[in-house]
Amino acid sequence: MVFNREMVQGERAAVGAYLNQNYALETARPAVPTNFTAVAISSNQVSLTWRATVTNTESLFIIQRKTGLSGTYSILAAVENTGSFIDNTVQAGLTYYYQIQAQNLLGVSGLSTEQNATPAARLAAFPTGNISLWLKADAGHGAGAVALWADQSGHGNDAWQTGDANQPTTVNAAINGMPVIPRHPAGAALRV
Repeated sequence: MVFNREMVQGERAAVGAYLNQNYALETARPAVPTNFTAVAISSNQVSLTWRATVTNTESLFIIQRKTGLSGTYSILAAVENTGSFIDNTVQAGLTYYYQIQAQNLLGVSGLSTEQNATPAARLAAFPTGNISLWLKADAGHGAGAVALWADQSGHGNDAWQTGDANQPTTVNAAINGMPVIPRHPAGAALRV
């Protein structure tokens, strides 16, 4: 199939459903995302991260949020092929509760564990506008050798390396308990 323009998410889902029906691309519903965290990173931002099984087909992650313990969950965002999201719609002093589920061509997973965060006043915001590439060491790839590092900006500018010998390796808990992906001394590199 070749289209003369980029398809929107609903169109991609319809084509995916058609292909899955005829070629069994997916054989099971997705697993519940794990290691789900919510951390207030500024007075108006909460960073959400999670881990999920990567497959050969598109994965959609549905993020739900409620304000306060007695609030009602509603869908905050649906993001594709990523392991993180920044909620830029929060206010300092309020506690926000989050849960997430994965969706593939066969359906949706169960809900993750509930996480919460309370943004504090007077914390500087991380500038997310106009980012065209964001490679976060704590999201967008698995452990060990990195063949694909998913762009967290939402633009799909993923970094990749097909040659096993040239793939950089994740080093967990390297700086302040966070992972890093150092440049390999033998010339390992990723292409963008």
